[in-house]
Amino acid sequence: MTLGFKYLARTTVLVVVVMGALHVTWSAIASTAVSRYYQERIFDIHRLSGEKYKWMAAYIKSEVSDEMALAAGSSFTFLYPFDEAYTYTAELNRRGIRTANISATGYGAKAMHDAILCPLIQQNKRPRAIVLEVSLINEIAAIRDAGVRASVGDHCPDVRVGGLFQFTLTHPLGVDWFSVARDQFYKIAPPEKPSLGVVPDSYFPTAADFAEARPMLESNIKSLYARAKSISDSVAMFVTPVYYDGVAVVGRDAQMVRAQFEATLEICKRTAGPDCLDTSALITESNFANITHFNATGAKALADLIAPKIVR
Repeated sequence: MTLGFKYLARTTVLVVVVMGALHVTWSAIASTAVSRYYQERIFDIHRLSGEKYKWMAAYIKSEVSDEMALAAGSSFTFLYPFDEAYTYTAELNRRGIRTANISATGYGAKAMHDAILCPLIQQNKRPRAIVLEVSLINEIAAIRDAGVRASVGDHCPDVRVGGLFQFTLTHPLGVDWFSVARDQFYKIAPPEKPSLGVVPDSYFPTAADFAEARPMLESNIKSLYARAKSISDSVAMFVTPVYYDGVAVVGRDAQMVRAQFEATLEICKRTAGPDCLDTSALITESNFANITHFNATGAKALADLIAPKIVR
């Protein structure tokens, strides 16, 4: 019994040591792969399970420095589902303005505040500039669906974490890492002319949705801008442009969408003054890949608008 117990104990210790070594090795490989493939734009955060805000915070900890500008936004800034090379942030990088694209599909002001700006505060990071996208469609949908929970407020959730390697050690994902080990959007180019597909009935806010959400929309824009200004001396904000002619083509109310965009732009201007960038002039067919996302031409035009706002 004694010899058997000793053998079992040694075997158990050996298995634990080997499994621990494999976990450390796998975590190192996974975090290195993420750093290599996602140097300028974060991976698609929705492809990972678990605490998404903390995964984003770990990426910010490892990849964002004070010498960089940071762009926070939704699928428009991320340019889902296309290659990072076609984003406006990639265009800024090509011009020598180092910019980290920290964005995710579906993000509105509350998510941007909690998952992007709060980690910057808790990590004592001060990017040279912060570019904020106001995603009108996402914001109204969040307020409509979540109510008061969509309010930005003054509170930051605790998203203090280590860098990617440390976080992977304590939050093992196993084979989930394969979903982000290589950028699935690599070399996927946006079309040069808008691709107009079917749009769900609930995609664009109704006039009633917008009217009801407007007070919180204005409050969230003010809170988001104020928080960003407390982090960086240079802040730029813009309202996500929408291709109005495309809205009409797919059978939706283009005039209503235009009125909502213009009302949100006015809120942005009252809040941020010259830091609010007017994207109205960029709403032309040649700039869009679809109704709500730019192509490479649009990315260059938006970079032209943003670049002068970033302190060199």
